[in-house]
Amino acid sequence: EDDSLRVTVVDDGTTTDDLSVDGATAGFDAWLSAGPWPAIVADNRAAAGLRTDPLGETSRVLGRSPVTLVGPTDRVEALEQHCGGTISWSCVGDVSGQPWSTLGGAPAWGAFRTGLTPVDTGGGLVALDQAVANRSGTTEWSTTELDDVSDWLSQLVGAATFSNDPLDVMLTRPGSFSLTAPLERRSGPAFGRADTGNRFRLLYPEPMVTADVTLSAATGESVDALLDRLGGDRLARTLTEAGWRLPGQPSPFTVNGSPELPKGSGLTTPGALQALRTTVQEMRP
Repeated sequence: EDDSLRVTVVDDGTTTDDLSVDGATAGFDAWLSAGPWPAIVADNRAAAGLRTDPLGETSRVLGRSPVTLVGPTDRVEALEQHCGGTISWSCVGDVSGQPWSTLGGAPAWGAFRTGLTPVDTGGGLVALDQAVANRSGTTEWSTTELDDVSDWLSQLVGAATFSNDPLDVMLTRPGSFSLTAPLERRSGPAFGRADTGNRFRLLYPEPMVTADVTLSAATGESVDALLDRLGGDRLARTLTEAGWRLPGQPSPFTVNGSPELPKGSGLTTPGALQALRTTVQEMRP
């Protein structure tokens, strides 16, 4: 342990909002974020005409994790058949809120519900970026495409249940959700347990997108010096233990092939992601 380090855990979206207003200052030396949050801060401030920046440099990518879909085996098999053999986000949105009895499933399963993490977390925002990209047919979707798919997105979000760890809820209470969308850093270790793979299925939906971990320095701080202070080996070990893939290294997981990651995150622009955050927050029941 290093007594000189003090860690505060805050949702990335909360930090983003705090840093996006006039007069904002970073109440930290370094911000370890999962997802495109520093870029969203910069874009929000530029859009508001704010000249000073509470953040300095952002590091290289330190860890990565793709979005996965996880569901009880019987429900995944029924959904695959209903969706024509491949489960896509587009199909998930179309069936959201519908009775399973109309989708080829058992009436006892109730209505189709997805368990999602909030859009103020890296995993939640990245998953819904992937959903919009799949529905709109482009990873470079803009607010125009977001408007075009708004009815579909409203159906997906309106029937979903948002919680901090829907995967854990589903694994302990299998009837809670029809499907969840955790990052691989959560689903990979879960499927390392012998019983999980017998009862649940893990899928890698398209187009593949990733939440990427970076370290951003407060203005006046050196990101390289901060990384040295944290210790490269210690940080890599911490990220690996938390399920993140280290750049350039193979996946530690073997479930469903654990496909190679794309070179970039595959996410759309910061401005469009901020619009997605706002839209989903307004749609949530």
